[in-house]
Amino acid sequence: SDGMLSTVETLASTAICGIIHSILGGQPMMIVGVAEPTVIMYTYLYNFAKKQQRIGEALYLAWAGWVCIWTAIMLFLLATFNASNVISKFTRVAGELFGMLITVLFLQEAIK
Repeated sequence: SDGMLSTVETLASTAICGIIHSILGGQPMMIVGVAEPTVIMYTYLYNFAKKQQRIGEALYLAWAGWVCIWTAIMLFLLATFNASNVISKFTRVAGELFGMLITVLFLQEAIK
């Protein structure tokens, strides 16, 4: 993100969210960190925002914040309606394919 979101911001936000999650989430030993899909998501969000005249680099952080708020609302609704039962319908192949997708996307970014 051209320095808008660096290691310092990532570590600080991860620490704050980890503390809040350990206090309110009931899982004090849970390890919360930045995962590969999150990095890929923010990379593609930033590249998309740069190409849009209405968003641009100036409004990227605000736009990414709204994306996260809408994601939280959708996750809350999925949890409310117990959508996690759907995961039993998937096999291990789906998880392996998702892992392969992440690997291919990281390789694509590294080759650029």
